[in-house]
Amino acid sequence: MLSGITEDLVLDRLPADAWLTDLGSHQLRDLPRLERVAQLCHPDLRNDFPPLRTRETVVAQHLPVQSPASLAAKQK
Repeated sequence: MLSGITEDLVLDRLPADAWLTDLGSHQLRDLPRLERVAQLCHPDLRNDFPPLRTRETVVAQHLPVQSPASLAAKQK
């Protein structure tokens, strides 16, 4: 699991066969505001987990996050 800030830092450095799944924004214990959470996924790892247990789940999209490079390639 990655925080939104960590997701932003590693997004362009992921191996070609790894991806991030956006788990939405959650109210995590002991944090004053919502925190965006992502899951690091890879074909060699278990990628199916139960939903996060938080006080309140605000947005859970479960959509893959794409890097700017992959988005640019699709537009060509």
